Amino acid sequence: MNAIYFPFTVISGQTADALNACFNSVSVYQPSMNTPKASAEKGGLLSPFQRGGGGEVEIRRPVQSDDDKLDALAKEYRKWAELHQGAELNFFKFRQDDDDHAIAHIRSELKGYGIVQEAADPLFNARLFLKIAQEFDAERQDVDREISAFEKMEKSLFEELRGEDDAEIEIPLEKSLLRREDSGAFMTEERLNAWTRLMLEDAEISDFFVTTSRAVFDFLAEKTPHLAPYSSKDIPAEKLSVYVAEGESPRMFFARCAGIRNETPPSEKYRDTFIGLLNI
Repeated sequence: MNAIYFPFTVISGQTADALNACFNSVSVYQPSMNTPKASAEKGGLLSPFQRGGGGEVEIRRPVQSDDDKLDALAKEYRKWAELHQGAELNFFKFRQDDDDHAIAHIRSELKGYGIVQEAADPLFNARLFLKIAQEFDAERQDVDREISAFEKMEKSLFEELRGEDDAEIEIPLEKSLLRREDSGAFMTEERLNAWTRLMLEDAEISDFFVTTSRAVFDFLAEKTPHLAPYSSKDIPAEKLSVYVAEGESPRMFFARCAGIRNETPPSEKYRDTFIGLLNI
């Protein structure tokens, strides 16, 4: 059974290993051939396959054109963001009730920076959005790794202080002030829209999709009242909660949730869509 990780285009080693423990293979979409620098330097996805502790992650690129233009625009946007907002891509943290469409906003900002714009192309705009989000997500993963290292050090320190004689005594530890953020909570609908446009270009998809974002899952559940819990002896339920949208193929499901009119869908191999929420 193959699972597709969504709506992100970078995946941590921890997530990859957790998914490989549940599925025969795991796929992640990429908007272009180039990998974010932050991800590459910290063990990110560098090749068509990255081996994790329990298997491999397949990198899928349904669209392989205009990569140079895509990378140039993303680079120019990053320059603009660092100049006006600091080193982090805080664009993806703007208030959640902003009514501007994310992709239109990006294009507007790039135009204001003096970059010549092409005619509107929803698919290219989606890839540009995912490319910029990819940088943001790679940076967030670096922060999460540092938080995990700190928590391990904190736990080790308390165990040493407790000693063998007090092994039976539990020391209550306050929750770390360093909080992991759900990247999917930033521009959830726009992320899903962009990712779905890329997924719809893939001729070979799965019927099983997994996310680590509670915000993304909640968005899909709100759009899908008929999304129902699903259990199977073949799927470990310890960390993976699974739901099914019966009678709705993956392309139909995601296009509807993302508000995309899919006028000419290809023949569907799958009748139902399975959504998994991975808790790690």
